[in-house]
Amino acid sequence: MPFSQDMWHRLAQDTKLSPRQKQIMSLLLKGYSDKQIVRELNIGLPTVRTHMTRLFAKAGACDRCELIIHYVKLARVLCSSVKCPLMQE
Repeated sequence: MPFSQDMWHRLAQDTKLSPRQKQIMSLLLKGYSDKQIVRELNIGLPTVRTHMTRLFAKAGACDRCELIIHYVKLARVLCSSVKCPLMQE
């Protein structure tokens, strides 16, 4: 994951993701494929894809890469507001 669990928790709260969307987004940030998410969460592929579609819509993203970039950018903004080490040069 590109940032700490604490940072992810803060970010997930700020973006008002559902509990399942938080789980899926966390796995996406770790590089999981849709099929790996299915196995990890023991849910169906159509369910994963439905959650992905909703995540895309919330972030204004067209694909997985844009979605991940969106959350990394949000994390950088949040990090700079709390002066975390990620923003130190």
